[in-house]
This record gives sequence, structure tokens and C-alpha cells, in this order.
Amino acid sequence: MNDGYQDALAQMDLQRIKDGVSELAKRNDYIGNTEIGKSNSYIKKLEEDIHQIKENMKISRYTIILNELVPNLVNDVDSIQVCNDKSQLSLKKEKASLIAAAKQFQDTIKNRIATNR
Repeated sequence: MNDGYQDALAQMDLQRIKDGVSELAKRNDYIGNTEIGKSNSYIKKLEEDIHQIKENMKISRYTIILNELVPNLVNDVDSIQVCNDKSQLSLKKEKASLIAAAKQFQDTIKNRIATNR
């Protein structure tokens, strides 16, 4: 029963990450980022990171998710360049929110691993 609860929490956290990536893409388009190709490439990279996490969840590879995939996602989000002007403040906030969601997901995976020992 606890496994089902932990899986549900992980799915909800992963959905928050997906929503954050979508919001990041929307805000970036709204701001009118002039480097569209660069913008699309980092969104695609984040989507690829999420896909890898989902695939590893299907086969219960939680240690890989915890130690490699989530840190990669956080690094990819952190590497997104944001200017310090006021027009990109919402983009900066969304980036911070996405990192927080990834760290929450990481904590959920840690708990999932701990309950299986």
C-alpha cells in the first residue's frame, strides 16, 4: 500500500515538473526571446530529461533517477540564461519554481527508496 502512495506522490511531483517546463516555454515565448532556436533547444532538452525520468520510473530505477537524472534536470534548468531586466523576472521566477519542483520530486524518490529497504 505504501508503494502505491509513494508512486502517486512521485507522479504528482513529476506532473509539477512537466507543468513548470510548459510554463517556462510559454513565458519565454511571451517575453519574446530573440534567440528562438536556443529557447527551443533547452525546452527540448528539459522534455528529454523528463522522458528519461519517466522511462526509468517504469522499470523502478529509482537510484539512477535520484543520483543522475534529477541532478541533470536541475543543472539543465539552472543553465538557462536569464537577463536581469524586469521583462524576464517572471522567467527567472519560473526557473526557480521548476528547480524547487525537481528537488521536491527528488525528496519523494528518496522516500520511495527508503520505504523499500
